[in-house]
Amino acid sequence: MAKQYTFTIQIRKASFSNGVMSVPYGTPDDVYWEGYFTGTLNDALRQFEALSAEESRPHTAYLSMAKRMDRLPHGFNKSKTRINFNPDAKVAA
Repeated sequence: MAKQYTFTIQIRKASFSNGVMSVPYGTPDDVYWEGYFTGTLNDALRQFEALSAEESRPHTAYLSMAKRMDRLPHGFNKSKTRINFNPDAKVAA
């Protein structure tokens, strides 16, 4: 069985203007979704992409390790751990 890790997934409000993305911090309204996921890296990446795809508002999504001291799973640094979604763009960033 593959090693299990605990990840944090966060989807935050973002605004896009002239090729620049702004991500506000400071209020709970700026966070659309936040939670933990325990599983393999591949399972976490699938869950991360599915949660981002469900959100139709402009956002940026992050996948990170739940604890900073946890050892990174093999392949984590080469994985896509941030998704920027701009519904007004022809292709998501």
